[in-house]
Amino acid sequence: MEDLKGLVQLVAGNAPKRIEIIGNPGNYSSKMQKLYEGILSERFIDDDEAAAHLYPASKNQKANFQKLKRRLHQRLLNTILFIDTKQQGFNDYQKAYYDCYKEFAIFKVMIGRGGGYMALPLAEKMLKKAIEYEFTDLSVNLLKELRYYYGNLLGNQKKFHIYNDLLNKQTEILRLELLAEEYYLSLSSHFVKSRASKINLVETAISFSSIIAEYIGKVNTQRFISLAYTVMAMRYQIANDYAKTLEICNQAILLLKQKQKHIQKSYLLTFLIKAISCNIQLGKYAAGEVAVNDCFSLPEKGDLNWYIVTDYQLLLYYHSGEYQKALEVYVHAYSLPGFNRLPSHYKEQWAIHEAYFHYLIAIQKISPSLKTLEDMGKFRLSKFLNEVPEFSKDKRGGNISLLIIQLLFLVQQKKYEEFTDRLHALEMYSHRYLRKDETYRSNCFIHMMLQIPKGYFNKKAVGRRAAKYVGRLKEVPLEVANQGGEIEFIPYETLWGFVLSTLKG
Repeated sequence: MEDLKGLVQLVAGNAPKRIEIIGNPGNYSSKMQKLYEGILSERFIDDDEAAAHLYPASKNQKANFQKLKRRLHQRLLNTILFIDTKQQGFNDYQKAYYDCYKEFAIFKVMIGRGGGYMALPLAEKMLKKAIEYEFTDLSVNLLKELRYYYGNLLGNQKKFHIYNDLLNKQTEILRLELLAEEYYLSLSSHFVKSRASKINLVETAISFSSIIAEYIGKVNTQRFISLAYTVMAMRYQIANDYAKTLEICNQAILLLKQKQKHIQKSYLLTFLIKAISCNIQLGKYAAGEVAVNDCFSLPEKGDLNWYIVTDYQLLLYYHSGEYQKALEVYVHAYSLPGFNRLPSHYKEQWAIHEAYFHYLIAIQKISPSLKTLEDMGKFRLSKFLNEVPEFSKDKRGGNISLLIIQLLFLVQQKKYEEFTDRLHALEMYSHRYLRKDETYRSNCFIHMMLQIPKGYFNKKAVGRRAAKYVGRLKEVPLEVANQGGEIEFIPYETLWGFVLSTLKG
């Protein structure tokens, strides 16, 4: 009872009259709840639409709505502390993470209100879980408090020395985690907007990798393993050495899997996805499928990560020529409720998948059943052809996939005049001269496509004119190309065969 009396006195006079959280069934009639529900259901596209719906006759519509938005924002922040980790969808690691950091916030408030002595048992309980689940930064913060209380306020030398020694060990682990994070961010910051300068990073990446490799085996937290092995993998990714990148990824996967029930799934998923990408580049499709299956054991079916893995699975099947299998995967993924919840930029990627499948059907590389065609829905080719990408905003070559599939349709449907007009935009997109950078394979393919009208859409003439560019493309196969395999939905060598098959002569 004494411990409860202390807490009651600590809270008395400071407790809120009521806990204001959102999502409470009792609040369904309030404007705030209606705004919450409207955003959640995507009923409201923007502020103007929401304001007009919630304050239809108000003279101060905008001012009232902005006030409501601020109140909802604060209510949502309040609600975060009351997230129920016992509900379905939280694994052991996630439960431990949210519970520990929520309790740490309570612990700091108790100290601030003069309840430090009462907070010690809570801190020791949290410390045990923080060390078990490798929350190193939390462990350091807790150990600092425990060392202070037992050394300065309680004079318990035995516990002071225990916590002091443990603090020194955890601080060193945290230092190395932060060092690995620094190296990772230093390299990854060059890839956010552009990949043009990455060759210049080779020496830096080798230096970082060599330094961090010295600590492998000495620090065994998931965070350090993830960051350190990412740095080492990036060293080889920058040099386009996919075999060594794959080797590093497989080492990281093996170490992370040893964590078993305490595993942070996002770390493991990152390396498995890298492994899929490397296997695609190297043409190791069986190994890639093993990695895909490993990935599917981690995310919940239908969530964002599940769709990211499925996207790579489709790329794997495209590259291995298993188009029928890819179609089955696509139709299943498209039919799930989670598809409609995907962010818009992911939906754009899936729109390109849809176009490739309809193209493969049109050139008879896939023979779908009537049920499959019904499940896929009607494909509006004219609408798709009018979706022109903005090249000025395309820093990574992602739009090339969209423009190429549009051109493939135009050739297949013998809309030669429109094809020629579109081709000029593609020519502007490419370099005048072929450079062996991250755009090299795409530019080779563009130059091959440019020969189509020059060869008067005749298969033999076009083949002769494009031969030198086909040769250059083959000189830089995917396994050594300075680009991600994700740029080529279907390898350009294969696509060129499709193009020639649809020409006359």
